[in-house]
Amino acid sequence: MVFARQLLNRLIKLLKRLASLKRTVCPYCFETISLSDTAFRCSRDDCGSAEDPVLIKHWNDKTPVSTYFKPERRNFLAWRQTKANCTNCGTPTTKRICQNCHKELPHSFGFEQPLMIAVVGEQNSGKSHMIAVLIDELKRRCGDAFDFSLMPLNDATASRYKRDFYEPLFNDGKVLSKTDSAKSDWTRAEPLVYRLQFKARGGQRGAVATISFFDAPGEDLQADDVVSRLSKYVYHSDGLILLVDTESFLEKQARVQRKSTTQAADILARIIRLYERGRQIPATKTLPASLAITLSKVDLLKSQFPASTQLWENPNHRGMFDYADFSLTSAEIESKLHELGAPDLCNLARQRFGEDDVGFFGMSAIGHKPTNDNSVNNIDPLRVAEPILWLLSRQGMVPTTEMKERA
Repeated sequence: MVFARQLLNRLIKLLKRLASLKRTVCPYCFETISLSDTAFRCSRDDCGSAEDPVLIKHWNDKTPVSTYFKPERRNFLAWRQTKANCTNCGTPTTKRICQNCHKELPHSFGFEQPLMIAVVGEQNSGKSHMIAVLIDELKRRCGDAFDFSLMPLNDATASRYKRDFYEPLFNDGKVLSKTDSAKSDWTRAEPLVYRLQFKARGGQRGAVATISFFDAPGEDLQADDVVSRLSKYVYHSDGLILLVDTESFLEKQARVQRKSTTQAADILARIIRLYERGRQIPATKTLPASLAITLSKVDLLKSQFPASTQLWENPNHRGMFDYADFSLTSAEIESKLHELGAPDLCNLARQRFGEDDVGFFGMSAIGHKPTNDNSVNNIDPLRVAEPILWLLSRQGMVPTTEMKERA
């Protein structure tokens, strides 16, 4: 009897230890956190309302908030706990927070697929415009085509997207201002965090993913800093969109034309180093992410592509990612990069990410060049959603015509 009890206690300890290994990445601060160690915040606004020093440190947020606490956990399935009683007033709460940055986590966090997609590139490569138009495209055109919805996870994401992205571009018709350097208070800016949920089919709940978008200034990848939030965002990402600015390709001097591809290759090399160090991946193994190398403002290069190209039309996916269209346009963009003197960028990408996990894209967020006074008269997006749809297909969330043909 005593032996059986000892064996049971050891088994419980082992299960608790295994449960503590249930770890994931916070969609706000990008720290690896243990789900068994998440804290809670009281649901009553008047319970110990005060400034949270952790929120001030990470986000410069001085808004008074209610009591936060860590409940006593005895069950080895503690990582599944989504409700607790406040240790101060006893009120039940479902507000789980990240133990590192104290941001409130999604209610279903840990039960759905975390998905991080990094949009990186040098300055003036069009990251802000891509994010502004991409989110609108995912909500409208793509959501209807693929039966999914995109919803901001908190008021901060909704208000920041509206204030900093949607209203200036869509309502005021103005080019977005350049993203400030992360060396300023910008480092405490929140990422845009959304829930992507597909329609339920056959009585089963549709796939759900939490997606973080982080509009990072390009110069902040100049340093090999593996402790910054930007670095963690990059090497925790499941998919990367590397933007290559096309404006320099219009210059007549070859050295100016090479500027963008050289900078893009440098950024890619730093990304690879971040993955290798952050995830401790040897150089002999491919990196655990998919890479979409994307020519931004590709409409400026219209005269440099053959008349037969499909690049100037948005594909009609009809619920399945058109893999044939992707294959043709990807080959054209890769060929153009070789022609522009960037074989090193293409070869490095394929060597470290693998043949199947590298795609080449051309897109234009606005669809045309802004006027001389930086006004945008109309927005006509061209293939702006293609990189992320392809990345979602690599994660198995979006079906492709290739899968259908194989079946």
